Amino acid sequence: MENIIITSQDPTSYIKEPSKYKNNSGQDLFGYPLSQMSQAFLYYNYYLNSGEINKAILIFEHIKLGIEIEELCSMAKKYYIKIAKALDLTNNDIDDLTWHLYSLYLNKPITEIKQLVHNIQSSQQERWNLLVPDQDNITVDQLNAYYDGEEFPSEIINITSGLPLAYRTLPALIQKQFGFKRVFDFGGNIGISLSVLANNDPTSKYTLIELNTQAMHFAKWRNNLIGLTNIDYINSNTLNKDTLKGQFDFGICTEVLEHLYDVEAILEIISNLLEPGGVLFLTASFGYYPHPGHLKKNVKYAGHEDLLLSKFGFTPIKLNLPIPLLNSFHIYRKL
Repeated sequence: MENIIITSQDPTSYIKEPSKYKNNSGQDLFGYPLSQMSQAFLYYNYYLNSGEINKAILIFEHIKLGIEIEELCSMAKKYYIKIAKALDLTNNDIDDLTWHLYSLYLNKPITEIKQLVHNIQSSQQERWNLLVPDQDNITVDQLNAYYDGEEFPSEIINITSGLPLAYRTLPALIQKQFGFKRVFDFGGNIGISLSVLANNDPTSKYTLIELNTQAMHFAKWRNNLIGLTNIDYINSNTLNKDTLKGQFDFGICTEVLEHLYDVEAILEIISNLLEPGGVLFLTASFGYYPHPGHLKKNVKYAGHEDLLLSKFGFTPIKLNLPIPLLNSFHIYRKL
């Protein structure tokens, strides 16, 4: 139930407590969404005028976090606005534009694509259970059969709301803080984060490393619409531990490792891609199990990411970033 404040000046008026960003379980996190900002300032002003300074300060901290989140989102919005202009579209809504892009790329109506995605997602758990009947003894062939059998697109990645969108652009702040110029995204799927970074800094060089060739081709097609040419596209199957060794100063790997059959073999490749002193931005949901595509054999790494990464020459570092990191987020420097 929403908290309601009755003002002393006008007992018939009320101020509702603004809603913060929430996690997937619906629990409050931090920061007020843009839609809640007017209400948040009223809420702040009420407590300030009431002399409850500590409460007012706490509210103002969440207002500032909401502004920081929106500033991060603006980088992604600039990228999508540029695409909308290239297509002569007046609607800049990212969600609508994403469906429109898939419709153009696949030459299918949006309603058909939405139905396809719905069917895939609703049958995801059933397919996983069918192809991997024994979670304790999964094989490479079973895992490959699961991913190779997916149609494209298998999902529309949720990037339209503030906090998920802000986290996708967060690597841009790390890149700027260190002045990195050679960036890869390992397992970046359709390359949302990397494309936003490339659009934000056209003087740097970026590489999308992805196994799903359809996702990679879509990313390249989308970026070609706006003449974004500072991105290379590499199939991860072509890499070994010596490929492009030390060619990058900044790496991104988000929500990939929990899906892999051999996590440590991939981490060796990622480590070798980075030069000494390079930085890796990593998110991994090893503990998010059971879930289709997440391997039970990888749950052992949950909470032990620092120890795992230390085997490949990484040490955790702390950075002063404008928004808090989630527990699954990690930043490492290669020694």
